[in-house]
Amino acid sequence: MIDRLFEFAVEARHVATELGAIKLANTGKRTPFERTDKQPPAIVADKQTQRAHKLGAYFEEFSGESWGNNYTVSGNRVVEHGAIVSALAAQLQTSGTLQKSQAIDLAIVGEHYVDLYEVKTSANTTNIYTGLGQLILHGEAIADELRFPVRRYLVLPELPPERHAPHIAGKAEIKVITYQKLDTGYQFDGI
Repeated sequence: MIDRLFEFAVEARHVATELGAIKLANTGKRTPFERTDKQPPAIVADKQTQRAHKLGAYFEEFSGESWGNNYTVSGNRVVEHGAIVSALAAQLQTSGTLQKSQAIDLAIVGEHYVDLYEVKTSANTTNIYTGLGQLILHGEAIADELRFPVRRYLVLPELPPERHAPHIAGKAEIKVITYQKLDTGYQFDGI
């Protein structure tokens, strides 16, 4: 139960980050629905969400210990997602230009391709489904915008169940990379 609550809190953080980007993109003060222009709220929100997904310069995410003392999270928790993304970026930095967005964990833009990485801290069914969906949708948006082929990588702490392997690698053309935490950082297998 605690693990499920923590996973929910992590997903909620991602949603809050994305909503914060949307709010800042909209004059820094108003929510998407408080705009005074004549565009319907759905169109405004869609354009702002597109900006939150647009690739830009690489930036590091938060990682480390966090203390919660409110009605959603109480006590000490360790946030590893940012550390994993940073370790992956450090290992791949010579492959091309590192980029990311609020919605995209890591993209390596090469001369004629883009490598897209989605990092998950659990290999449970929900994270696998979410990661696959993110890679497919973000990959198509990047391919449309940059006109480059996009290679997709799902980064997990362990391999997904064997029954999913033919569908992930075959039809979806997504490669799975696994990682493990060592005393010195993270080691990635399958790069």
